[in-house]
Amino acid sequence: MSNINLINKNMEKIIGDDAELLQRWNSKEIQKALKKAIKNSGKPVKKPRALSAYNFFCKQENPRLKEAHPELKSTEIMRLLGESWKKFKNSTDKNDKNRLKEIEALVAADKERVVDERAQMTSEESDTDKKPRKQRATTAYMCFCKDERSKLEVKGKDAMKELGRRWRELSTSENSKDKKRVEGYKTMAAEDKERVVAENKKLEEEEEEEEEEEEEEEEEDEEEEEEEEDEEEEEEEEDEEEEEEEEEEEEEEEEEEEEEEEEEEE
Repeated sequence: MSNINLINKNMEKIIGDDAELLQRWNSKEIQKALKKAIKNSGKPVKKPRALSAYNFFCKQENPRLKEAHPELKSTEIMRLLGESWKKFKNSTDKNDKNRLKEIEALVAADKERVVDERAQMTSEESDTDKKPRKQRATTAYMCFCKDERSKLEVKGKDAMKELGRRWRELSTSENSKDKKRVEGYKTMAAEDKERVVAENKKLEEEEEEEEEEEEEEEEEDEEEEEEEEDEEEEEEEEDEEEEEEEEEEEEEEEEEEEEEEEEEEE
């Protein structure tokens, strides 16, 4: 039975005869939220990422813009932030340059924070989140030892020797009672083997799911980094285009001035 079915079954017992509450619980909205919660509960914690200079700039400017333009939507605020950032990072003003240096110092400090946090996460994962080892099935001899150990008067190595001697004697006996007892231990061992195989299979499936989730998370991180790089490249390209347009405008103005001067001379 899946986790969601088990939860729903238990909730039905708790809710009882309250039809209205049961209908609410089984609604599409609640069930969707439940599925999402179950899915996210098994996901590994995302690794922290350092903030960029643009991120720090937005954190500083966002409250000011919202206060100055309360009528604007979030998308329009983001557009204004992008425009402000382009002007700010290319500004030749002394105050802007000093402020940019302060932001770059914040970026460097944040990178150090991320390195420390990731190292801490790695340490905690190795200490507390070690993957459980696969189990090993008990043998007929181990089942025998479990029953027989309490009857021994000796301990330690002597106990192991005595258990080995008694097992050899029992397993080679022609007595029908002894044979039946040995078969009983073999049956217990076979049942335990089935249990261990099932649990180890479940463990392997969980490990595969974890690996897939980790791969998905890494892919998402890579995609986010690529998107940020693409955005930075687009910003640089836009800056270059603006510079080219300004140069073209200056050239056109110079040409117009030269033409006017030539006309005046004529």
